Amino acid sequence: MAIEYGVEKMMKSIPLIVALLCSSAIAGESTTWRDILPRKPEVTSAPQGPRYPRLLFCHAKWCGACGPALNNIRPWLEAKGWSVGVTDRDHLQLVDVDERPDLAVGVSQLPMLVLLRPDGSKKFISASRNEIASALSEPKSDGDAAAPTPYDEILRVLDLLPKPQVGFVDFGCGENARWCVCAAEKWGCKVTGVEMNPARAAAARERVKAAGLEHLITILDGDATTTEVQADVFAVYLYPDVLAKLQPKLSRMTAGASYMHAVPNMPATKNGDTFIYTRQSVPQQSQRMAVWGGQLYSGPVCSDPRCGMCSSIRAQIYGR
Repeated sequence: MAIEYGVEKMMKSIPLIVALLCSSAIAGESTTWRDILPRKPEVTSAPQGPRYPRLLFCHAKWCGACGPALNNIRPWLEAKGWSVGVTDRDHLQLVDVDERPDLAVGVSQLPMLVLLRPDGSKKFISASRNEIASALSEPKSDGDAAAPTPYDEILRVLDLLPKPQVGFVDFGCGENARWCVCAAEKWGCKVTGVEMNPARAAAARERVKAAGLEHLITILDGDATTTEVQADVFAVYLYPDVLAKLQPKLSRMTAGASYMHAVPNMPATKNGDTFIYTRQSVPQQSQRMAVWGGQLYSGPVCSDPRCGMCSSIRAQIYGR
């Protein structure tokens, strides 16, 4: 039955094929059977499952900074061949945190990027080109040799520091002012960023403006070692030679953090990749220290026997 049906269909097609061949011959065209017979459609394989690396851009309709941040990174990523959309097949998936709270677990501020690793782990980073390039171990987008402090490290370290009573300062805040933005959002305190590169300082001000934090954050152009600020808690990510020059200023503050490099001649507690400084920090050297008013002293500051502070320092260090 099937054979008869196939033969019948073939017979019905013969007049059409003959007509096509005749019309082609009249037109002077070279036509073959292969041109007339139907061809198999070309197969284009769709990606199976999520593609890596993949980023979630967490945003919300009420977030004023989200639009400018996306406009900054989207063309850059698309130029690299990244797809941007709302599905899990896109390299950059746009996630409205109000509509998809299940994908925004752990997101503490907006806008925020979540890097999804193949092993299922996540890395939270700020919505900037340099931060993306750093997270993906790519060269910096603008050729800047300064490496940023990882975003998740900033959030972790801020939880270890006391709330500033005077203010918070980031010496060498860079173009994204990420320490400043995170500190202002966490504590709602006055924050100062010091940046000696005018172009980076200007970019930092734009970042602060986009985040709507101009009432809390001030970005100063200047050298960290000479610029005076009103603050009692600090953050730094500078080389040791610069930290040595900055040490007298840092030692007067209540607490602070230095990423990767220790501040010379300041007792600290190393936590992960960051050195945490407080006036109660246990010194790493063998020299005995005394505590008065929450600050460490290596010896008395005067010789007046009536001075209660120096008497206490002597008793703690010398036992008398």
